[in-house]
Amino acid sequence: MQSDEVLVMKISVIIPTYKPDYTLYECLNSLSRQTLSIDEFEVVLILNGEQNPYEQDIQNYLSNSPLKVQYIYSSEKGVSNARNIGIEHASGDYITFVDSDDWVSENYLSGLLEKTNNSQMALADVKCFDVETNTYFADYDTWAEAYEGLKRIKKYVAPEEPAYDYVAPAYEEGTLNLYAVDENGKPIPGTEE
Repeated sequence: MQSDEVLVMKISVIIPTYKPDYTLYECLNSLSRQTLSIDEFEVVLILNGEQNPYEQDIQNYLSNSPLKVQYIYSSEKGVSNARNIGIEHASGDYITFVDSDDWVSENYLSGLLEKTNNSQMALADVKCFDVETNTYFADYDTWAEAYEGLKRIKKYVAPEEPAYDYVAPAYEEGTLNLYAVDENGKPIPGTEE
């Protein structure tokens, strides 16, 4: 890269976490494997609620991570509060929220960028699966009912499958409609939600 080039921070990935366990580190590892250049996104990680012993574990992980991470601690509990703090600190052109127990596909960020423009935003849905049997579940309620309390379920967030991608036209006059999109990112007629 030439010295007069300036990289634009394209995406801020906001991750609120409360009493994090190993899933936070799996989430961060999945972000470190993105096809989008690591210089084009940042992670804003907000630990809220109890600070100890979680903060030291997070700091230890981050000291060896290639990710650009803004770590923030808030004593106030609540995912909404943590997300709002993340928004305040985000420097990317776009933001995305990822839960600390999510595992994102390698093209999650680049896929969302490809489907986003000035009049639309891209949304990704979640697939839940049993890591021992590699069984996917049709929806969150199905696996939650069948596997309540089991740690072996992961949420896999991926924008690459048209059935799981949605485009929301820009918010206008108090309405927001969601449409399923095809592989080219075009709304599919009759899929309005």
